[in-house]
Amino acid sequence: MKVTSCLVSMAAAFLLAALLGCSDVSAGPSDSTIHGCILDAIDHPAIGVERKNVAMGMEIGSTIIDHIAINGVFDNGGGWIVNSVITIGSKDVFTTAEDVAATARMFGFQQKNGYLLQDVEVDYLFEEERNGWSCYEL
Repeated sequence: MKVTSCLVSMAAAFLLAALLGCSDVSAGPSDSTIHGCILDAIDHPAIGVERKNVAMGMEIGSTIIDHIAINGVFDNGGGWIVNSVITIGSKDVFTTAEDVAATARMFGFQQKNGYLLQDVEVDYLFEEERNGWSCYEL
């Protein structure tokens, strides 16, 4: 009886070790990696930091990334597909606050600090490379 319970305990321990050993599968890119790579892909400095839009040396407006929501990370066999919603805002230097409010009401946009905000759903392909992660818009 004692030998049988010992064998059962050893079998359970072996099975647990085998399962834990086999579960060493990459879980995909982290949230911070996803945010950083998407910001690099759209050439934006950081969430909440405005980027000036300049034409011929003159500022014509600015954009801001207000939020990046990660809806899902899916393994596609050769990389990871990340479904996200980016809340992006734009502001024109020639537009009055009244015009921004009217445009927001007319088109159903949110507004924040003079920016018209819009949610944009976008998918990215993430691939783990030798020097880290890369991402491409799909």
